[in-house]
Amino acid sequence: MGIAGGLLLRLAEPTAEQIDLLGFAGELMLRLLKMLVLPLVAGSMVAGAPQSPPCLYICCKSASSAVQHKLTSASHSSLN
Repeated sequence: MGIAGGLLLRLAEPTAEQIDLLGFAGELMLRLLKMLVLPLVAGSMVAGAPQSPPCLYICCKSASSAVQHKLTSASHSSLN
């Protein structure tokens, strides 16, 4: 469906302004998707950590470092 839409848009010969508007909508959608991924990852880590009590300290330490890495990379990517 995306390929057919792209071919049809190419046949319509869009202007540079129209291409920029389509690019903005796509970029906005990708940023919103990134904002949805972080809570899902953090929630699954929090829900999964108590299920393994023998290595609770290791799980919590690795989960906190993973969340810190994700927050750092997300803030870095939002600045660019």
